[in-house]
Amino acid sequence: MKTSMKWMATMLCVFLILAGCSKTATPPAGTNTNSASGGQPGDSGTEKTEITVLSWKFDPESDLWKKIVSAFNEKHPNITVHAVNAPTSEIDQKITSMVAGHQPLDVVFTDSTRNLSFSSKGLLEDLGPYLEKSDIQLESDYYVKSLSDHMYKGKLHGLPILNMSYFIFFNKDLFDAANVPYPTNDWTIEEFRDIALKLTDRDKNQYGYNLRPWVGTHFLAWAYAMGGEYFSEDGSQALVTSPGTVAAMQFLKDLVYEDKSAPAPTAQSASQAGGVAFESGNLAMNWSGSWDIAGTEKTPSKWAFNWGVVMPPKGENGSYPIVISNAWGIYSGSKNKDAAWEFIDWWMSDDGQMVLAENGEFPSKKSIAQEHAFTHLDEEMRDIVFKTAELGVSRPTQFPAMPRSETVFGSRMEEVLSSKNSDVKAIMEKANDELNQLIKDIEAGK
Repeated sequence: MKTSMKWMATMLCVFLILAGCSKTATPPAGTNTNSASGGQPGDSGTEKTEITVLSWKFDPESDLWKKIVSAFNEKHPNITVHAVNAPTSEIDQKITSMVAGHQPLDVVFTDSTRNLSFSSKGLLEDLGPYLEKSDIQLESDYYVKSLSDHMYKGKLHGLPILNMSYFIFFNKDLFDAANVPYPTNDWTIEEFRDIALKLTDRDKNQYGYNLRPWVGTHFLAWAYAMGGEYFSEDGSQALVTSPGTVAAMQFLKDLVYEDKSAPAPTAQSASQAGGVAFESGNLAMNWSGSWDIAGTEKTPSKWAFNWGVVMPPKGENGSYPIVISNAWGIYSGSKNKDAAWEFIDWWMSDDGQMVLAENGEFPSKKSIAQEHAFTHLDEEMRDIVFKTAELGVSRPTQFPAMPRSETVFGSRMEEVLSSKNSDVKAIMEKANDELNQLIKDIEAGK
């Protein structure tokens, strides 16, 4: 845990100090100075420029995308936006085919996995020089705890436009029916375990908690809280046999087989979503992300019960919400790089961030998020959501092994949770060996 926080603090300080000292930097080499923006915010120039944007999130035929393009064109009328959409599972194949076929491409939507995949192949532009000459103040104005999701070898390859933080949702109606007080942000793991037991009624198929199969956005929160580690400080070794990490795995197993306060995952549900769904009304506490709030603003709400949110419980090492983000990056082979930058810069502006807030997303700009996002929630709930983004930690995505490690470690986590008789320590030792081999394979270019 100390690894990710130290690395992020160091890299962010270095990166932002350099950015603050370079406001007069010249446009990055290779930009198209005949583009609509000319590299200057608000300067639409006189020539029409078309940029091609690739994403899995935005449907070009949707009303939302049309609204986005319309709002962007109000400020940049001479930039035409051509959108290409592909499913998440096919986005790597899509960018590869577009590049191989010499098809136009300028802007790419990314997350931590795609950033690593694309950046390692030289497909994403270093955004540092662009950021240096912009007015964007990342450290003070934006939630940047997950900036490592968009960095590669010390360079920034994407600007995060929206956040997703992970914490605990709870069913207030079940708490009220059992006369159990709602959890508070200073609760402990021991208190969490006690509450989960009190709110479990297996005769009604009601459980206190539901395990998630996610390594980076669920398991690590428990491991970090218990003082565990995942990778060494330099990412050269796996540390999942550290006492806190083993204790976290044992704890989750005990919820299923000792306390029986979490449903036993089947092989299928352990690798997917599994267990009892929160929307069923039979789950007292659920680990999920801020993205899950979408749909609760509707009438009727997607959840037919009263609910609340709370910070993850504290272990000996504290409380650890997990934060991730999505970003826009510039394709390194783009012929319209400064027009592409204007598109990204607009997304980071109040106008772009407002579009996200108005459509149920968690904008990365603090002022817009805190004033306009999740406004259907009461102030206490909104404050908790924003607190998770402020205090949360990122996954160790700065290390090349992280994406593939989740598959390797996830299979061992499934092995632990699929049987009452599983040997946690032995399986964690096996996982550690496999992760170390993965690190060596990646270093060898495999």
